Amino acid sequence: MRTLRARLLLSLSLALTLVWGAYGAWNLWNMRTLVEATLLDRLAHDAESLVAQLYFDAEGHPRLPEDALPRIYRRAFSGHYFLVISVGGPLASRSLWGHDLPRRSLPPGAVRVERATGPLGQPLLVRSAGYRKGDQDFTLVVAEDLSALEVRLDDLWWRSALWAVLALGLVLWVQARMVARGLSPLGRAQRQLRELEAGRRERLDESVPEEIRPLVAEINRLVALQAVRLRRSREAFGNLAHALKGPLSLLAQLAEREEVRRHPELYRTCTEVVESLRRRVERELKRARLAGAGTGTPVFRAAPEITDLVDLVRRIHAGKALDFQLEVPPEAVFRIDREDALEILGNLLDNAAKWARKTVRVRIAEAPHLHIDVEDDGPGVAEADLPSLRRRGARLDEQVPGHGLGLAIVHEAAAQYRGTVRFARSERGGLRVSVDLPAAVSLLPDPAADGDGASG
Repeated sequence: MRTLRARLLLSLSLALTLVWGAYGAWNLWNMRTLVEATLLDRLAHDAESLVAQLYFDAEGHPRLPEDALPRIYRRAFSGHYFLVISVGGPLASRSLWGHDLPRRSLPPGAVRVERATGPLGQPLLVRSAGYRKGDQDFTLVVAEDLSALEVRLDDLWWRSALWAVLALGLVLWVQARMVARGLSPLGRAQRQLRELEAGRRERLDESVPEEIRPLVAEINRLVALQAVRLRRSREAFGNLAHALKGPLSLLAQLAEREEVRRHPELYRTCTEVVESLRRRVERELKRARLAGAGTGTPVFRAAPEITDLVDLVRRIHAGKALDFQLEVPPEAVFRIDREDALEILGNLLDNAAKWARKTVRVRIAEAPHLHIDVEDDGPGVAEADLPSLRRRGARLDEQVPGHGLGLAIVHEAAAQYRGTVRFARSERGGLRVSVDLPAAVSLLPDPAADGDGASG
């Protein structure tokens, strides 16, 4: 049970069902008790009528005038019975037809109520009471058949249970609607979190109930803090690269002086260190130029970003009239840092534009992660030389300017997203570079985001 809505509905439904069931059972018990009390009142009334007509003969035997008895006591197995227990012997109603009732002699004034089995096996409600009439003590037992009453009570129970279930279902439905309405602010916050993740908003709306406002405010604070830190980090790298470029140029000039060349070991060490630092500086400068001045975002919108990036590469290679063929889904959005994606694509486009004669083809696909294909119609690379492209600083043609860092940078950036980089010959004759980034998953529209429910 992971969602807050499901937990609330389950707990409220269980509580309501228990209370509803207990209330229904209590009502039915009260109804049965009321009916039995009414029957006992009737039995007490019948007993008083019988006691009023009862007399004892000279021998002490109990007698009742036959014509004074109600007909229901004279009809066999009528469901209404009586039995007089006295010292002079018993007196039973004709309706018993030779059967018996529970015989318990009670002192005058004592009353006993119990259930028994009737002559035909039917349930009976039995009232026994002790009396004194004249100088005779006796016990009068009156009983009534409960079969018809039980049938009616059972029918009433089932009808009440059916209506109770229907009413409970209606109440549960209303409760579910009320819970959904009460949790709708969480649903809105959930949708806004998806929009924040997809880069469609910069912060969450804080017009929420007081209970979750501190959480929303803390999320907004962390998002703002992350953006500031990321921007400062990128600006610091760019500033550091620019700051180091001048001193590195001076060191390179000093390394070329005659007194340094006289010491081959010193000259080799100096040039290697300077070249290593220069490569690092060039990488950071190129990254800052390709990424632009925007702050880092956790998503990459392929179509608009690739268009802007192609325009930038066109200006860098303005001496070539290149045709960039783009195959990019217009709504493609991926969970990857924007600057990381621009760094990968920028280096791939820069490398392709550097070697292409006329055409550079770029294809971005959802698979369901980010898949990039960049190929050119340049001279290409021999099959035997393809593995060497993974080495930092590898250059297969010294006549083309550059430091051989672009594809190595692509390797390093792709590794952060558990990605792979593959090289192959293009159908156009040049080089084809394929990049798969499994961690950069596609962010497609989620239909469930339109609901009001909340997850926990």
